[in-house]
Amino acid sequence: MNNQLSKIWKHLGKKIQWRLIWVFHSKFNVGLSIIIPNTEGRILLGKHVFSGDTPWRLLGGYINRDENIYDAAKREVKEETGIDIEPYRVLRIRSGFAFRIEITLVARPVAQSTYTLDRKELEEVGWFKPGEEPEATLESHKYLLNLWKEKPEDYIEIKNL
Repeated sequence: MNNQLSKIWKHLGKKIQWRLIWVFHSKFNVGLSIIIPNTEGRILLGKHVFSGDTPWRLLGGYINRDENIYDAAKREVKEETGIDIEPYRVLRIRSGFAFRIEITLVARPVAQSTYTLDRKELEEVGWFKPGEEPEATLESHKYLLNLWKEKPEDYIEIKNL
């Protein structure tokens, strides 16, 4: 039976195989959080408009179809703040949600520039030392800042809920 299924599968061709895989497997959104340290070691946080009691958070968003994680990070930060970044490190991959995977990246600001905030998303931004961020910072983002501060450059945390 398995031999027959294998023959049928191979005969279908790549296009149909990929379509069947897509139809019968879970679909996920991939969310990004981006740690952006400046040369003084301060991290860029945004005060998000729709985030309730914990409006201070890392910048980020979701990856669009046919977009890689680094290009998505550049796009999200540019859309939200008007600044350019260069992502260079994956710090954390977290899975186990129903329909989402989260990736945390570390990125350098390309150059000091003035902010052009997307007021639909952010009230303001600020640079904060890890451990000195506003009290109303999302707890999971405080954890990520501590992880970035405490772990070596080659460390990657892979966590499943």
